[in-house]
Amino acid sequence: MNIRTKISLSISIGFIVIATTLAIFFLGDSIYSKTNLEWLSLAFVILSEIALFAGTTIMSLQVSPTNKMLIRSGMISTLFIYWVITVVCAFFKNIFIDNLKGYIVLQIIIIAITAIIIILLNSLATRVRHVDERIVHSKGLMDDCQKRLFGLKSNNRYTQFQKPLNDIYEMLKYGDKIGSSTVDTEISNEITNLEKALANKEAPLTSNTDTIVGNIKFLIKRRNMELSQAKRGSY
Repeated sequence: MNIRTKISLSISIGFIVIATTLAIFFLGDSIYSKTNLEWLSLAFVILSEIALFAGTTIMSLQVSPTNKMLIRSGMISTLFIYWVITVVCAFFKNIFIDNLKGYIVLQIIIIAITAIIIILLNSLATRVRHVDERIVHSKGLMDDCQKRLFGLKSNNRYTQFQKPLNDIYEMLKYGDKIGSSTVDTEISNEITNLEKALANKEAPLTSNTDTIVGNIKFLIKRRNMELSQAKRGSY
């Protein structure tokens, strides 16, 4: 279903529901016989319906990965529950027939609770999005590092360092890339240092190269450990 169809469908359903609400309200007694409480209850019901269908329309336009679907469903469910509670209050509005302010306060409290829940869910969704962005960035960075190491180990000019280069390449290739760690940038920087050391035309120093390779191995192990601990802590 394309975006235009989704918008049209949601708006059409919203108009039908609001029109039905208005029709039910105006059936029976004349407009002039309606009390302030009845007009207020109508206004709050219409407000809840607008919030429900506007929120549903906005959420339906967003393409969310699986880990965000529950948050989006939670927002829609919150708006739906808000609408149901408002309709129930409208049916039992006569309880407040002598307490108009009490009815208004009740509706304000319901709206406030709904708004707080929506804000919290939206904050959670923003946090999840930021985590996803960091993971995507880190994965891209590690993929780039892997390609650079492959280029180094495949270069015939560096045959004397082929074994250590192959070792760190294998460590990175078969390590966990789904996640971000505190050493991702350091790994990339050390690979840059390794490239510079190997590219030294005056003959790269074996001791310096071995030190950099050792640093990269240590950082990759640390990265794997951080990701492992993070995933164990998430269960």
